[in-house]
Amino acid sequence: MRKRALLCGLFCAVSLIGTTGVATAADRIRGAGLALIWCKTCHVIDDRGTGPLIGEVPSFPDIARNSEVRNEDIYIRLSESHVRMPQMALSHRDKEDLIYYIRSLARQ
Repeated sequence: MRKRALLCGLFCAVSLIGTTGVATAADRIRGAGLALIWCKTCHVIDDRGTGPLIGEVPSFPDIARNSEVRNEDIYIRLSESHVRMPQMALSHRDKEDLIYYIRSLARQ
């Protein structure tokens, strides 16, 4: 499991850099759209409070501002289903764009 997490983290970190070295505003916008489709049922996905506040489910702004949550952690959560999270058919790019969108909330 640890080896898989390390490989996933390395893959995620390298891919977030991409070929140009930076994610674009279009990537962030695409990530916001994916959050509306896949995530707003359970998570508050922005600072306006879009989405429900369900018990222990963290909001995206809280995730973004939590310095202990790494991109690799988010990538792994998006890759594995768990009790509250449905099985999502997210591509690698979808996960990258969602991570970029979530991280952008820390700057708002």
